[in-house]
Amino acid sequence: MHVAIVDDNASIAQMLKMQMEMRSFDSSVFECGPPFLKAVESGSRFDIVLLDYMMPEMDGLAVFQQLQLLHVEVPVIMITAASKLELAVTFMRMGGADFEIKPVLDYDILEQKIRRATRYHQLRNELARVRRRHDALSDISPVGIFFTDLKGHLLAVNQKFRWMADVPATTAADDIQWQQSIHPLDRVTVRNAWQRLIDRGDLFSLDFRFLADDGRVTWVLGQGARMVDGHVGILTDVTNLKRVEAELVTAKEVAEQARSAKVQLLRNTTHELKTPLAVIIGFADYLKQALERTVQHGGPPDKRILEYTEVLAQNARILERLIDDLLDMHRMEAGHLKLKRERICLTEIIHAVAMGMRPQLTPGVQLRIETPREKMSCDRCLVYADPERIKQVVGNLLKNAIRFTQQGEIVMRTLVTPEGVTFSITDSGIGIPSEMHENIFDAFVQVDASDTRASGGAGLGLSICRSIIELHGGRIFVHRSELGRGSEFRFVLPCDLAEGGQDEKSADCR
Repeated sequence: MHVAIVDDNASIAQMLKMQMEMRSFDSSVFECGPPFLKAVESGSRFDIVLLDYMMPEMDGLAVFQQLQLLHVEVPVIMITAASKLELAVTFMRMGGADFEIKPVLDYDILEQKIRRATRYHQLRNELARVRRRHDALSDISPVGIFFTDLKGHLLAVNQKFRWMADVPATTAADDIQWQQSIHPLDRVTVRNAWQRLIDRGDLFSLDFRFLADDGRVTWVLGQGARMVDGHVGILTDVTNLKRVEAELVTAKEVAEQARSAKVQLLRNTTHELKTPLAVIIGFADYLKQALERTVQHGGPPDKRILEYTEVLAQNARILERLIDDLLDMHRMEAGHLKLKRERICLTEIIHAVAMGMRPQLTPGVQLRIETPREKMSCDRCLVYADPERIKQVVGNLLKNAIRFTQQGEIVMRTLVTPEGVTFSITDSGIGIPSEMHENIFDAFVQVDASDTRASGGAGLGLSICRSIIELHGGRIFVHRSELGRGSEFRFVLPCDLAEGGQDEKSADCR
């Protein structure tokens, strides 16, 4: 053990040195404060300091204070002839190790004080090292850690806790109002559970959210338990777990919707297939019997044979379209649908489709087309697209409008906007609920999906339309629709305009 003796009285200093050496302590003597402090600044280290109070230049308290400013941690025992209680109290409050009155009458007692002070200093340093290791481990811990007193007031928290609870690093632990950072929807539940831990010692275990000032939400699993003198707890960040749980719930819902869609497909397809098949079977039986009667009796053929043959052909075409839709859906889902693009005029497509479908209109319903047929205007409605697929889209939209419009009119338009060439079809039919405007383009979705619905269809047409338009780089959407007041569907195909963006005008397609 190395002892520093700081005393301006040479005889006392030498007596102390001799007594230290008799007890196998190394010692260094300094006649006053400045040389001692200079030695310390130069790197000299001591295990304990015996410091006189009354010295020239600097008294003992000044030397001790300067030693603290140098951040030198060493136990100091003040030895002085001034037996003032106030001095001893001041010194001990400053962090002094012990106090001894001159002349020293019992050096064995002084030795005990020296050994006690150095041992205490060693233990305090060891505790500080343990605390630093604890703080380091705590700060790199992936969980938030906190300690409270028996009343639940915070005593210490780690950095992870501060991040979760959105607490600045400069805020003292006992000033943290952590419950104010809890999400308002969780605050009462957390407060009640925490109070049960304080009042009854119940284990605290709860999922809840912290809400930061910037809107960041952190889900945590909070766990706490009572100790002898307080409470200890951890906060585990489960935000990603909650996100995965939500994704699983969504995936389950999507799977359920897919399952329901498949069930609906089977119901719709069965419904759609049974009707034309029943017609085909019925008329085929009639034709067979009619032909048999003609052969047996040798009379003229039944005039209704040609009429019924046309009915058979129409229902066969319905089945063909349904099968084609199913095949198209399969190709689109597999990514095998190929486009045969060429430069086409959307105006001509619309007129061609309308001409072929006019006979299907309900009597009294008017089909009006507001697309120009002049060459100059048509040139401005050119798009680079697959003509057969665009006819399919226009045909599906017009077929739906005809199917659901029992009175009024259907209007087809082309518009040129900065976004591209737009096709619009407006009807005065039954309309679509607002909540279905987005998912009406999903496969198997229908406004009326019941088995007793008045209009047919498997619910594939609009889904196929969307896929075709999106393959062309465009978009299709419900522009407006209201139950009982009709609908307007639009699709937009990109085109290169010779001029800048202009207002919508249906009369001249500009």
